[in-house]
Amino acid sequence: MFGRRRRKDPTEAITEFWVWWSHARPRVAAAIEDGTTEKLADEISDQVHAIHDKLQWELSKGTRSRHSLVVAPAGDPALRATVARWLAVAPAADPLFEYHGSRQPDDNVFSARMQIAGQDLELSELRFAFSVAEGAHDVDVAVYHPVFAVLAPQAAQQVTFLALDWALGEEQVELWVGRVDTLTTPVPDLRTGPELRAAVDDLAAGHTEPLYAMLSGEDRHGTPIMAMVQVPLKPARWPRLDTHVAVTLRFAARDNGLPTEESLEELRDIEDRIIDAVGRDGEVVAHETSGGVRTIHVYVDGATGAGNAAVAGTAAAGSLRPTTKVTYDPSFSRVGHLRT
Repeated sequence: MFGRRRRKDPTEAITEFWVWWSHARPRVAAAIEDGTTEKLADEISDQVHAIHDKLQWELSKGTRSRHSLVVAPAGDPALRATVARWLAVAPAADPLFEYHGSRQPDDNVFSARMQIAGQDLELSELRFAFSVAEGAHDVDVAVYHPVFAVLAPQAAQQVTFLALDWALGEEQVELWVGRVDTLTTPVPDLRTGPELRAAVDDLAAGHTEPLYAMLSGEDRHGTPIMAMVQVPLKPARWPRLDTHVAVTLRFAARDNGLPTEESLEELRDIEDRIIDAVGRDGEVVAHETSGGVRTIHVYVDGATGAGNAAVAGTAAAGSLRPTTKVTYDPSFSRVGHLRT
């Protein structure tokens, strides 16, 4: 990955990037074949960092195409939407190039050797311990290598996270991996990177349609709290959606503070109206209800008019006295308390 610093309007810079790429693409392909890409590094960096100076890029072997161009947010949630918008207007993959917004899996790495903290690691010796519990929405993974026993913990942890990226790709790690541990001694049933990827692929296949978890509890006064949450509730599922719209509705409640049948119908109608209003530029990710109040959590692409559309979707909710609050929140911190 390469880096420089320059800044202009991201929307304009994204358009200019793809215009530049349409002319530069043959030169980049030729440089990859000749092994001379370092001569183009500054030129590519200037174009990428005109979008945002913290973005990273790399050229690598493709999976369906001969080559791959990756532009990635460098672990910064605030840049995820920018990368998604860059990728949304990328050319279709062809035999020469494909395009990605994160590092992809790379099984070839596992036949290589790396040196870290004065130790040589045969990467073919990396192994993974994992299991997917019934009903789980992510997988806990532990990574083992014989050299971890003599590596400094920080170095071993660095290799651990690199190994997950190599096995799964950055996006899949963010979406489907839960707890991560580093093992200094082997455990039973250690498996390879491809076996881990197959397990994660199976898990992801069960989430092609929206899945919801019902959460319940009580506040400190003993008042019931109910929530319905899309799972997994992770911002990487919706990379363009960087803005939170909280829609608060006050309804006629039963003695326990939860909605009557009539109120429930009204609440469902408003939620459906919001979903229709935001379309593909937004998502209702959760709602929570307590004490005669429901908050609908909507995330939208802040570069579109979806935020205004979400607010407009509440227009028929006069009897429910709607209020809305819009907050830039690429990390989904506004719904952090609802993550399972």
